[in-house]
Amino acid sequence: MNLIQKNSALLQIDSSFIHSLEKVEGCSPVIFESRHPYNFAYFKTESKNYPLHSLRGPEEEAERLVRSWRKECSNQPGVYVLLGITGMHIITEFLKRLDKNSELVVVEPSPLILREFLEKNDVSELSKCDAAFTLLCPFEERIEKQFRKFINSRDSFCKGIFISPANLRFRQNLLETKKELTNQIRLEALDRVTTAKFADEWTQNCLINLPEIIQSPGINNFYSQFSETECFVVCAGPSLNDSLELIKEKQEQAFIISVGTALKPLLGAGITPDLTIVVDSDPKVYKQFDGVENSRGYLLATHTIFPGIYQKFIGRTICFKSIVSKHFSDWLIKAGIDHGELNVGGTVALSAIDCALKLDFRKTFIFGLDLAFADDGTSHAKNSMYQGQKVLNNLVEIPGNWNKKVKTTKQFAYYVEILRGYIMDVLADQVGKFFSVNNEGAKIGSLNVIHPEDLNNFFTPSSQNYRETLKDQFKNIEQSGIDELCENSILELSSINEKCRDFLSKIQNGRIPENLEEFENSIRESEVSNTLTAPALNSYLLTLNNQVNPDPVEMTKNFLTQLGGASEWIEGLLNNSYKRYLNYNKGVENGA
Repeated sequence: MNLIQKNSALLQIDSSFIHSLEKVEGCSPVIFESRHPYNFAYFKTESKNYPLHSLRGPEEEAERLVRSWRKECSNQPGVYVLLGITGMHIITEFLKRLDKNSELVVVEPSPLILREFLEKNDVSELSKCDAAFTLLCPFEERIEKQFRKFINSRDSFCKGIFISPANLRFRQNLLETKKELTNQIRLEALDRVTTAKFADEWTQNCLINLPEIIQSPGINNFYSQFSETECFVVCAGPSLNDSLELIKEKQEQAFIISVGTALKPLLGAGITPDLTIVVDSDPKVYKQFDGVENSRGYLLATHTIFPGIYQKFIGRTICFKSIVSKHFSDWLIKAGIDHGELNVGGTVALSAIDCALKLDFRKTFIFGLDLAFADDGTSHAKNSMYQGQKVLNNLVEIPGNWNKKVKTTKQFAYYVEILRGYIMDVLADQVGKFFSVNNEGAKIGSLNVIHPEDLNNFFTPSSQNYRETLKDQFKNIEQSGIDELCENSILELSSINEKCRDFLSKIQNGRIPENLEEFENSIRESEVSNTLTAPALNSYLLTLNNQVNPDPVEMTKNFLTQLGGASEWIEGLLNNSYKRYLNYNKGVENGA
């Protein structure tokens, strides 16, 4: 078989995809019979081959099914998912009805069926259609993870998932796959809404925190440095109350990473964590540090945290980038500043666990990871900012660690689902290195769970001086490129704002500026537009995608207004932070 040659118009961009198909062993349950213009598809059983579409009028059947489904689902441009292959008739009918702003994604969970389809059908003509066409099939990673990466990479959103009636009849497992893909669509939608809602706040915090950020080492300085050390990751669930004495007893034998909410419960018990990790930009997070002064440990924080928290740990801050600060991080890299990355998602516990993974501890024991309510209705440990708060109504039940069911909120249940995916995707090969230590709590995927009283059966005191290792790796970062980057960015932001104002003035007077297209092209290539102003522009584009047939002139005016406003705002923030950096670090005033 030579799939590359046979279907080069469609698949030449991904030779690894072809290579993976060629290694698949076994016989496909879907076979194809030679017909014109498209082969007929059958589902093969031991006794009979069942057609997967009408044998008399497959084109008419495909037209009816797709038209009916799109009428119920959506007729707007976007990403449309065909789950499970039944042949070319349905695929071609979809592509006929989609325009150049849409994309058809065929998700086939079975490599056997996909290989059979590509061997027996000429798909090269599909590349002639206006709509884009993509095939997804699992090889090295699960299909839902692959699908999430795909929809995350698309500006247009997914409009729905279609399964043909024949596939519903013969391949019931596709319903479970549809459930998984639908969940990924929901998670992506939540991420996009969150990004649109908080993009400006995150950018603002990044720029206000700039003087502290550029003087802090990155978490990548500490990667793979603690292979002879055990780690305690401490969360603030109610079960932490029962483990504080155990943690205190062993605090000189294990590296302690605390989430921000657990810091005060630990300090109140006489325990000082080595790292306290903060991800949230919400101002209320500052309460976690109210009254906390001169802690021995270090702060581990993303760029976007609420300004002021850094001041609690002067000279003892470590940074990391995350997906929410990607554009700001890309801008910093232009000055040679790269802090390394940790995963974020839902709960800060995920980032704390990911930190333990990247620092390569011998074993990691996670305390207080409950994401469920205690019997008295409390959700957090004593002395935390949520001490005494109770929720007794509108709770849902999910599987527990030791009880069949535990009560929690829909938000916590969402966090459990995020952690489950992380454990499945990232910790799959870390069996025996990560343990949840508690007597309560929700079941978090396949994470190993042990009772606190059984900890000694798994725990071995550190055989390295991990605090000296932490201190040795705490090095100031190279800052030689930051002056040029800040000064050039301030000038470019000012120029963009000025040009936007000029273009808007001309358009308001009924003129279309001659060099508008040239300016738009320059914005596409602009470093600050692709980094510092990108979050504000992305939020604008998300709202633009929901408009039907927008007026081009009004759209241009809105874009120039958005870009000019964002440039002016960011220029002011950057200018103030750069001056503070110069005063703080060099004792000089910015001459600009």
